[in-house]
Amino acid sequence: FPVTITVPIQILFFESLFANVTIKADGERCMLVVARDGRVIRWTRKGTYSWTGLTARDDSHHGDVIDGEFVESKNLFLIFDVYRYRKQDTTTLPLLLATGAETIQKSRQSRLGCALEFVDDLAKDFDVVVSQTPFRIETKRFLVGDGATMEKAINTLLDAHVEYPTDRSYRDWE
Repeated sequence: FPVTITVPIQILFFESLFANVTIKADGERCMLVVARDGRVIRWTRKGTYSWTGLTARDDSHHGDVIDGEFVESKNLFLIFDVYRYRKQDTTTLPLLLATGAETIQKSRQSRLGCALEFVDDLAKDFDVVVSQTPFRIETKRFLVGDGATMEKAINTLLDAHVEYPTDRSYRDWE
């Protein structure tokens, strides 16, 4: 199966849910949209679109809108938000719930929970065209906290190794 699926979403909670932070990939902001014909389309801010090679097997995902960053060198889409999932407008849902476990257990009650489900659905609800460079979809890693815990979260992410290029960090300016 040529689509990489990363589950579960990596969410670490420190003290309280005042702010969240994630690594900014050096990629292009775009959306994945499941069209009426079932094809998963990557739509850029410039208005260009391309088929990802994924097609929904039925209409349960038609209209899904997934926001993220596309890293072309890795053919990797990193999800950071979901606006519509399984015919439900998710824009009024919180990004995360109070704990990582709650976000996973009550996945339809948060936008990142819906992202988890979408990634999980790829293996069972979508067909894929086999290619030499498979289109990959993963969820982004989010850390949350406030005050000193946010500083710890930021440092954790700055020290993290990821397989894709990232935007320059403040440490590059030191």
